[in-house]
This record gives sequence, C-alpha cells and structure tokens, in this order.
Amino acid sequence: MFTFSFRGLIRLSLLSSLGLGLLLLFSLIYSSPLHEQLVVHLQLDNVPSGFIQIGKPDPNDIIRLTIGLESPNMTQLEKRLNEISNLNHTDYGKYLSKTEVEAFARPSSNVTKTLDAWLTGHNIKPKTTNPAGNRLTLEMPVNQAEKVFNTSFDVYTHTLSNQTVTRATQYSVPTTLAESILFVYPISHFPPASPKTSTSSRRRSVVPSSKLDTTNIVRRNLCNLSSVNVSSDIAIPCLLELYHVPTDMGVPSTDDEVVVLSSPGGGVNGRNIAKFLKQYLPDVELSKVRLEIVSADGGDSPENPTELSFQQDVLVETVLGIAPNSRVTVVTSPPDDPFFVHFLDFLLQSETMSTVVYITSNVDESGVDINMINAVCNDIMQLTARGTTVVTASGDGGVGGEANPGTCTAFHANFPAICPHTLSVGATQISSDFTEVAEASSAGGGFSNTQPMPSYQTEVVENYLKQIGDLYSGLYNRQGRGFPDVSIFGGWMDVVTDGPSVTGGSADSAGLMAGIIAALNDHRRAKGQGPLGYVHPLIYANTGAFTDITQGSNPGCGTNGFPASGGWDAVTGLGTPLFDELLKII
Repeated sequence: MFTFSFRGLIRLSLLSSLGLGLLLLFSLIYSSPLHEQLVVHLQLDNVPSGFIQIGKPDPNDIIRLTIGLESPNMTQLEKRLNEISNLNHTDYGKYLSKTEVEAFARPSSNVTKTLDAWLTGHNIKPKTTNPAGNRLTLEMPVNQAEKVFNTSFDVYTHTLSNQTVTRATQYSVPTTLAESILFVYPISHFPPASPKTSTSSRRRSVVPSSKLDTTNIVRRNLCNLSSVNVSSDIAIPCLLELYHVPTDMGVPSTDDEVVVLSSPGGGVNGRNIAKFLKQYLPDVELSKVRLEIVSADGGDSPENPTELSFQQDVLVETVLGIAPNSRVTVVTSPPDDPFFVHFLDFLLQSETMSTVVYITSNVDESGVDINMINAVCNDIMQLTARGTTVVTASGDGGVGGEANPGTCTAFHANFPAICPHTLSVGATQISSDFTEVAEASSAGGGFSNTQPMPSYQTEVVENYLKQIGDLYSGLYNRQGRGFPDVSIFGGWMDVVTDGPSVTGGSADSAGLMAGIIAALNDHRRAKGQGPLGYVHPLIYANTGAFTDITQGSNPGCGTNGFPASGGWDAVTGLGTPLFDELLKII
C-alpha cells in the first residue's frame, strides 16, 4: 500500500532541485572558454630533417604567437581584383584603398567574439591586432601557452645552421574555432633548413679592386653582346642593352617605392651601392639615389644589423641597376618569420602602398602546411589589390629544389613563387651561340601542388602540357599553378660587395625584374596613370613583349627537368622582357 508522506515529498523536491542545480553548474563550467573542447589543429608527423631536440625551454620564457583568422570574403576580393585588372573593364587600374581591402579581409563578427571570449577566459589580452582584425599577436610564458594550446614545447637546433628554436610538434584550438583559425604561428612551424635566403645569390670570391682588370668592364655605349657567352661576367650596361632599357628613362623620378625583403640579420652597405652605381652607371647622380632601411615587427634595428650582408647589397644593386630613379626601402625581417607572415602584415598596415615588393627568398612548398600557404597567398592578393606588384624568384636547383636530391617521388615547387598573384621570375644565361637559354642551376619551375591554375595562364599552360605529353607523369600536378611567369638573366653579373665581385641566381633575376616593373611604373606616372599592380592579365595577353626562350631545361631529381619550348614553359615562363615593347602596352 502506497503511503503518502509530505516530508518525503519535500526531501524529493529538494534533491531534485539540487541535482538540477548541479547539472546546470557543471554545464556552465564545461561550456566556459576554459573548459571548451579542444581539437588538434596542426600535427607534424616528424620533426623536419636536420633539427634535433636538445632540451626543454624555461617555462617562464616569453613566447610570441600570432593567430591568423580566416577572411571569408577573399573570393569577393579576387573577383573585384579580376575586374580592375581586366584591360577591357571600365574600372581597369582603379586599385583599392587600404580601408577597402581591410573590409574584405575582416573575419566574421561571430568568430571575433568567440575568440575574444576564449582568450579572456585564459586571462589573455592580445598585444596587437591589425586593422583588418585577422591577425592577433599574443605574448605569454611558455607554460601558459602549453596549457592554452594543449601542447608541449621543446628546444631544437639545426645541425647545419645551428639555428635554435622553441617549437612543438602539435597544438590544439577550440572546436568552435578550428575552421576559422588558419594558424597559430609559429608553434609547429619550423623554419627552413637555412636561416639565409633560400634562393641565394651565388657569389664568386671577391676580386680586390686593385687587381681588377677594368679593361673588361664594358660601358653601355661599348657593349658588344656578341662577345658575351656562358662563361662571361655581364655588367648592368650590357643587360640594359639586352632588354632594350634606356639609360636615360626620359621621365622624372617619382615617389614610387620598391620594397626589398631582407634576410634576418641582413643589412645594406650604402658604400657598396654607391661604388656599384659609380662604376657601372656613372651618369646617375648619387645625391638623388634614395635608399632606406626599416625594421618590420621585431626585425634588426636599421642602425645595428647583425651583419652587413653582401647578399642584400647585391639584391639592391640589381634593382637600382635597372631603375636608379626608384626609391628603394630594405625591410629587415624578424628571425622567426620564415614564411613572411609578419613582413606582409607590416606592409598591409602601411598607409601608403609600395608599387613593387621584392621577396628575396623561397621555401619548399611541401614543407609548409596548406593553411599557411593559403593565408600568405591571400595576403599577397591583398597587396596586389592595392596596386602592388609582388615579385619573387622561381627558386634555384631546378625541379629538385634547393636540396635537389638524386631521386624524387614528386618534383619540388617553391613558395611563395606558386602564389597566383606573385610575379614569379626564372633565370636565363647567355649560351655559346649568343642566345639566351634557361640557366640550368638557377631555373626553378614547375607546378604547384596546392594552388590551382589561375585563369590568366590556362591557355598557354595547357598548350605546354600538350607539347610535353606524358613526360614525368605523376611527378607533378597538371592542374596546378604553373611557374615561373617570366624570366630574365641569372648568370654571372658584375656587382660590388666590399670590392668588385660577380653574382648569379634566380634571386638576382627577380631583382632585375623588380627594376623593370619599377621603371615601367615611372613611365605610367609620367602619363598620370597608376601603378601596374596586378600585372599578370596584362603580360599573358601580350606575350609579344617578351623574347621566347626555347632552349634549356631545369634538371633535378635525376631528370633533365622541364624543357624550354615555344610559348610559355615551366622553365622560363613567357620569356625575357623587352622594355620598349612593354612600354607600348602599358
């Protein structure tokens, strides 16, 4: 017989209320930012080759991290960029303002609120947030970072370069943010094997100026190209002759700026630059040469570089050798920025945009995670949307890349040369019959495994693929972005690096091409026009402005590499520029 008890009813009611309260309490606790479920965001299968673990970091050491957020409107920005770079569009050349580009780059408000709540729950306030809101910099002790990102840091050193870094092999983020966070940099992003520019200039031993045979230095008006061959050193005056670049541009200097990315620790010796110009371009007034060095987000102080980098001198000389009227700014990058994140964000935050940006290094595409590649390529697209031409080398070492192993399961592609909005530049040399051919040791080129083939090159690349048929089938991505776009001389060139010297490599080629673009911009400014900016649709629609290079290849991986051929090819692109022809189409 069931007996009703009022006291029992009260006890049951209290227990039910208590249980419900505890349930709500636990629900609130475990739905708070501190207890939000985490998911692994990036995990390395192995520590990159050459790095060995040597210990643990001090838990109180401060670590700087950058969170990159997805910008959901990049597709719309690309659509707008395609309009303003379309020769037949009414808005051709009407590049966007800083504010307009930032509006496209801004993450969604929901993502921003969720991220803010998570960081606040951990007592973290971003040290900096860029104007677009898609890059946040955090600083915290190592032990706090380990808790926040559910990871464990170690100290690694590279056996060849002796570079020491604090890294983890994996990290986690909240599940609610996993799709919106592109990277937390550089927790699991190891730098390339060498801390120096990967597409490095090749420099012979310096010849003391007292022993230099000046009779072999040819001025422009004495330059006899028929006497130049593969073993010759070529001076800037001969290159001006080769590419139909006038010594006197016939237009006034403008405030157009060429930005050169310096290697970490790199400086520029102004005396070397002055000696170079005096030696090879004596008509240039040195008092009007404009060269500046600035630090980007932790880069070495311009007044106190860790070394005077001969390589940086060479890269500046290649630009000024073609476009001495240009204002050149060398930006020193921080040592923890191997994938250009801080450098590009530094440029995007500038109120006035440089018309040419020259990225002097490349890394192997396969060594960078896809989110990082897409984020950096999108940053480059934002620069081009503001009217900047971003120039980079195709890389050295042929299809095998810098390491160029004897055999490969896949050809190597170079980043950021594979980004669709970079102007990727390959290297040529002068052959024994006085024609230009691909520079075998400095002719990187091929196809991206991450970036699809852009529409501006579809026709010419597909034509090339038909020509080579099944050659190297399975070793490269036939649907990928083809590079380089163009080429220019990358053989031995006379320079000054604490004395007369010679240099060569695709990094130097990119510098020469940056100078070509800068000089063309001077002519556009003289006509009241804006900068060339996103130049790809223009040059692919006017291939006659380039000398087609049909000889040579880029050997690597135990193969002869891709062959040069008529039309675009994966060694020399569209060919080498003819300045006078380019003037006709701009």
